[in-house]
Amino acid sequence: MQALPKSDRVKEAIELVVEAGVDCIIPWAASRSISKWQEDSLAKWQSTVLAATKQSRRYFIAQVESAHSTKDLIGKLSGRQIVVLHESGINRISEVVNTSWAEYEEIFLVIGPEGGISPEELEEFARIGASVLSMGEPVFRSAHAGVAALSAVQALIGRW
Repeated sequence: MQALPKSDRVKEAIELVVEAGVDCIIPWAASRSISKWQEDSLAKWQSTVLAATKQSRRYFIAQVESAHSTKDLIGKLSGRQIVVLHESGINRISEVVNTSWAEYEEIFLVIGPEGGISPEELEEFARIGASVLSMGEPVFRSAHAGVAALSAVQALIGRW
């Protein structure tokens, strides 16, 4: 899940996670998201995914869903393997994710907006069993956090 980044960062965020091997992108209209999901956003995101897929010579085209509210995400992800990347995480991603996670069919990475994930949203994700983890220092831009987290998970589970 990628919280809606500033409009000038959307394309870059999508390109980076596609090149790193994401399977599905779920735009998240977080409470602190600056950008808003527009009528033509899905088509634009899909077009960017297709271009990044070709550039990176991937055979699989990542799916892009329409934007979800926090409430929608909580309902969709309940009972799944979820990692929320946030500076308040007590453990680092490298201390929790390991090769045993390769058995999970899906791992959902939640990336917050530029304004951060609200305390209420963090509570909602924790309530459904999400692991709130840190990537350490420094704090990444929202548009870059996705590729950093995905790359870490890909390496830690042995996919790379």
